[in-house]
Amino acid sequence: MFDIIIPTYKNTVALQKCLEGFENQNFKNFQIFLCINGNPTSTLDFLKVFNSNLKLKSLFFEDFQNHGRAANRNQALPYLTHKYTLYHDSDLIPNPDLLEQHLTTLTSKECISVGMVEYTNRSENLWAEYQYYTGRAKYKNQQVIPFQYLNTQNTALPTHYIQKVGGQDANLLHYGGDDTELAYRLQKQFNPLFIFNEKAVCYGEMDKTISKALDDVYEFGKYNFPKIIKKHPNFNEIYKIGMYRSNFVLRFLIHLPMDVFLKKIIQLAPIKILHFLTVKNIYRGLKESNFK
Repeated sequence: MFDIIIPTYKNTVALQKCLEGFENQNFKNFQIFLCINGNPTSTLDFLKVFNSNLKLKSLFFEDFQNHGRAANRNQALPYLTHKYTLYHDSDLIPNPDLLEQHLTTLTSKECISVGMVEYTNRSENLWAEYQYYTGRAKYKNQQVIPFQYLNTQNTALPTHYIQKVGGQDANLLHYGGDDTELAYRLQKQFNPLFIFNEKAVCYGEMDKTISKALDDVYEFGKYNFPKIIKKHPNFNEIYKIGMYRSNFVLRFLIHLPMDVFLKKIIQLAPIKILHFLTVKNIYRGLKESNFK
């Protein structure tokens, strides 16, 4: 029933826990495509000693180079044969009933099942907390959600959807936007229901600091965001670029050099201040890209 796409990049310790989680699935009808980015040697050596009954195929680039997250996942496209495909990250551990919960939702209606990612250290990591409160936690289980909440960390969908749109955009080589760009094309092509499936849960630990997170969203603004807007002119309204262009006060606030001050007072209103800093860094990157 399921083809499972798991991208990995030099993280065999976390990968082992992830694969053990799939060994323990209640539902057994699936195969895994392990997409290895960069030099595959350490991962292939790990798989040689990893004692497993999983049906697993390893895929890697012949030049051993880092081709980006989107191109890495796309390595599996020619091999997908099952009715549904699950995108799942290698640093997350699936609950034993993950596939069952996705399957229940997928067979109940024509839809995309967007699963839950639960960070076990959310109370100690502000970026994990921010993602939780500004993301799918705003919605109830089985509720229809906006397409931009698709997340390839844990999402299942009909395989022909992915094949028809050609997977993710391999030209997006930097951090961010690849999931949303995929969701945008799926929305335009199929107009499916995007269902928040809270019971299809996987677990992990967030190790990203606020500084690293803000650097990442700046990178998105500078590199991937301009490419996406050029490819999809209407896509810009997802990130309110029209408001940014027309509102002088907003542009002034975004480009005001006050990041250090805001980071010092972030505990006063952590989610709101972090949200502003996130938007600020996206548009700072966009401005420095010389995007017109």
